[in-house]
Formats: sequence, C-alpha cells, structure tokens
Amino acid sequence: MKLYVIRHGKTPSSWDTLQYPELLKLVKLENDPEPDMKFLEENLDRQKALELSPKIIYASPLKRAAVTAEYISGITGSEVIKIDGLEEISFDAIPKSVYDRGSESIREYLVMESIKRRRSLDMGLFEEGSMLLTHGFFMRHIYAQVFGENIASLTKSDLFTNYLSGFDTKRGERLSLLKAVKV
Repeated sequence: MKLYVIRHGKTPSSWDTLQYPELLKLVKLENDPEPDMKFLEENLDRQKALELSPKIIYASPLKRAAVTAEYISGITGSEVIKIDGLEEISFDAIPKSVYDRGSESIREYLVMESIKRRRSLDMGLFEEGSMLLTHGFFMRHIYAQVFGENIASLTKSDLFTNYLSGFDTKRGERLSLLKAVKV
C-alpha cells in the first residue's frame, strides 16, 4: 500500500536557537509550537500538494502537525483526521552535556533514545494514497517498520529532518512539498 509520510512544517524556533529549558519542554511534548505560517505560505509547493491529492490527511494531534495538515487541506480539499498514534515520541530529558555539543549531537542522542521507545503503526488503518503528517523521530520508526531498517542507521537521513518532506511507503522514495529541495 502506498502512503505519503510527511514531516510537519517548520516551527518558529530551531534546536540551534532554543535555550536548554525550552528544548527540554519541547522534547517532553510539554511545549507544542504551531508551524511558522509564513514559512508554509512561502515554501509549500501548492502544485506538488495537488499532485499527491490525498483524500485523507491523517495528522498528529500536536499543533505543528495538525495546523500543517489543515493548511495543506485548504489547498487539496483533503479531509483531516487527527490520530493520537501519530504524535512525536516523548523523551524524558537531554543531558546538558549533549545539548552543549550542538544540534547534531542532540539529534543523534534522541535517535538512540527513540530506539528504546520503539513504536509501530498499523498501516492497514489508513486509506491507500493518504498522507500521514507526523514528526521526524516517529517517521524513522515508520520507515524502519515498513522497510525492515535499523533505526540507528537512519540517524543522519534528511528524509526525516527536512520540513514538509518525507517518503512514500511503497518504495521509500523521497518526496517533498517544498518549492525547492536542498539536497
């Protein structure tokens, strides 16, 4: 079955600009930022969204994904259904020493921590050709489940780190709803 798995739109702050306490709240899912609407308006490729034309967008209930789904739905006319099972993985903490080494160290640490929280998704619950709008760390779990990959090998893949980008579940091909994809 072919589904489109897409990461939510960019949020106003990145890991590089968040102070340690703010980042802890984000990874514990205590802070739920909305996507940067200006980024969506300026960078979402409306034509690409229309070409996918998902009948349904299944979205994480977290604001950054749910609002992104609603925005895309406004272009495609897709129905949006929020699914609790699509929310990001919640992490307990990030050691200050990892934070001090920068965003790449944080990402690698959280990927390894996400392995301990292994999650799967019943792909049979979704309609063929639908979009799953979720989050980068959980996208790795979906990819690993569908393609039998080891999550640890997916640490640096931009399939999971670029906003509005992702893959299809048929062949794992990269796809992006961005006007210009940085490779």
